[in-house]
Order: sequence, then C-alpha cells, then structure tokens
Amino acid sequence: MILGLGASPLAAQAEGSISIAQQFGIGYLILDVVRDQQLIEKHGKQQGLDIKVDWRTLSGATAINEALLSGALDVASAGVPPMLTLWDRTLGK
Repeated sequence: MILGLGASPLAAQAEGSISIAQQFGIGYLILDVVRDQQLIEKHGKQQGLDIKVDWRTLSGATAINEALLSGALDVASAGVPPMLTLWDRTLGK
C-alpha cells in the first residue's frame, strides 16, 4: 500500500522534487521497478516536468510514519497497520 500526506502542515518541498520511501521486501518490488526504469522522471518529462526523485529505503513502519508526519517524505510504501496509525495520529486528515 502506498501512503502519502498531501496536506502536510509543513512547507512543501521544492517544486519538481518528490521524496519516496519504501521498506525492504518483495512486497515492494513494484517500487524497485519504478526506480530502476525511472518511470516517474520519464512520465514527468512527457508532461513537461523535470522531476527529481529522492528514493529512501527505511527499515520499518515507525520510521516511515515519523518521516511522513515530519514532512521529510512525500510518499511511502507500507502496510495496513502503519496506515491506520497515520490515520489515528492525523485524525483522518
């Protein structure tokens, strides 16, 4: 499952950049393909956008949740329990 906090209360990152985190494991293989084939950059260029992607691999859901909540990440890949924790900590916003 991919999670993102589009309405982060902190200042947005520079336009044209995105920070993505994933955990270790085969369940996140699709993001490895996206990174390897530079699909975000490729499709951004087709839309006239120059996108810089900052890929991070974090070791667990707690680290990913904290990074999302602090505004250090734009998108994260994690399971259902971390999503529910984020939902609870942000009151569904």
